[in-house]
Amino acid sequence: MNKVLKVFCENDIDFDLLKLLLNKLNIKHEEVKNVSSDNNDLSKDSDLTKKEPFTIELSESTINSVINTIKILQKNYFSTGKKRFVVPMILEDIAKIVGKDISTVSRILENRTYIIENETFYYNDLLNQHDFSTFDGRPVSRFEVLEEIRSLILNENKGKPLTDDDITSELIKLNYNIARRTVAKYRNEFLDIPNSNIRRIN
Repeated sequence: MNKVLKVFCENDIDFDLLKLLLNKLNIKHEEVKNVSSDNNDLSKDSDLTKKEPFTIELSESTINSVINTIKILQKNYFSTGKKRFVVPMILEDIAKIVGKDISTVSRILENRTYIIENETFYYNDLLNQHDFSTFDGRPVSRFEVLEEIRSLILNENKGKPLTDDDITSELIKLNYNIARRTVAKYRNEFLDIPNSNIRRIN
């Protein structure tokens, strides 16, 4: 079944102009249909009857191509269910592989979910910038860095907890090219873990 995006326009549609726009989005012309004749079920009192509708269909093969590309790029994550194995991936990466426009990929992923270990997640949540790397050049996702920080804090000496400087030093020893300010931001904003003074247990 094709995915259909239905748009209601206030004025008459210039379909030549519409098709030109769709060319920019890598959507085939034959995927555009004028469905105004099928709009009889709308109430005559509805504002929608005053508008000219058309649909944009995304083929099942295009949708499957995008989803399968993500599963290949994130194969270690999908096989283990562990977020630390998520690799950097942005819409542009997926679009280049499937040969579609970024906006097309974005529409496909919007509100689309997957299930791992009986939990439901959004595909969009797997998108993450190429922000980090190891010193030998391996791209690293924020999920991997977050798991390393979480692990270091979980196993710290509770009487002398790790400061952000300590955590940064440990991550550098593990070959992560990361700054202290990033560690502090991730600990506080993403992991919601207090600083070392608050974590200290006397």
